[in-house]
Amino acid sequence: MNSPQRRDDVEVAVVGAGQAGLAIGYFLRRQGRRLVIFERAGDIAAAWRERWDSLTLFTPRRYSALPGLPFPGHPDDDPTRDEVVADLERYAETFELRIELNSEVKRLDSDGSGRINLETDGRALTADQVVVATGPFQTPYVPNLSDRLDAGASVPAR
Repeated sequence: MNSPQRRDDVEVAVVGAGQAGLAIGYFLRRQGRRLVIFERAGDIAAAWRERWDSLTLFTPRRYSALPGLPFPGHPDDDPTRDEVVADLERYAETFELRIELNSEVKRLDSDGSGRINLETDGRALTADQVVVATGPFQTPYVPNLSDRLDAGASVPAR
């Protein structure tokens, strides 16, 4: 296996740039955390782009917004798929979220110091924490590292 070309450090690495990944990115930015969001696709909101062109949500805009930014348009109207995609793009831009597209996380492991190593194609990164926000339509893979994590541990607030 080739060694990664570049190593980076962040406090939090987020895997996935859909609603959950973007929303956690918003809260982490508000806390002043150093973070990166990895998205394996070439665009954010990749799962939404694969839905039917005619898809319309059955929840009004007032309930479809992510934290910190209202969904544009009349609050009682139901947004379309394309409006959801546009809103997620606007969200990432508005909050200047650091998103690395075409970056599939290939490996996660512990370095023994409590930090987590991540690898993508040609890149290595070390993070204090990792948030997996890959969406509901993925096949879960639970790494062996999870056996050594303390399920009752809490993260100190800053």
